[in-house]
Amino acid sequence: MAINVEGELKKRFFALGLKEGTHIQVLRKAKFGGPMHLRVGTSELILRLKEASCICLVASLAATN
Repeated sequence: MAINVEGELKKRFFALGLKEGTHIQVLRKAKFGGPMHLRVGTSELILRLKEASCICLVASLAATN
């Protein structure tokens, strides 16, 4: 995972446990540009699509099997 943000949003992501290399699971994505429901470790987060679009996810082998 890579995060493409700067400033306050990067600090907020870091405080929520979103750091480069962290395992993230996408649980749900709302229709019509609504928020995304993510699991980061043992925490669950809801992020606006605009904020979530700053996160670059890479599929893991466990997710494809």
